[in-house]
Amino acid sequence: MKTGQILEPAEISQEIWFDQNTETIIVNFDRVSMVYTLEEFFEIYERFRAARDLLLSNFNIVIGTYEIDGVEKTEPVIVSDEEEDYH
Repeated sequence: MKTGQILEPAEISQEIWFDQNTETIIVNFDRVSMVYTLEEFFEIYERFRAARDLLLSNFNIVIGTYEIDGVEKTEPVIVSDEEEDYH
């Protein structure tokens, strides 16, 4: 970035933006916006990732897939012990 140059935030996803001017990540859910420094964002990401990995490895949770309008989606699914016997 050139000195004094103002850049528009870059869209990372529909809910997440990177503001290069302030070096922050903006997360929008519904009408709530949260702004994190890069360090804070990556720390939170790692915590969520660790929680996800723990859930998938220690509980009867799997990631299922389905398709809507040609786009593959994923969804966590709790599998009961009875359902495991049928698979």
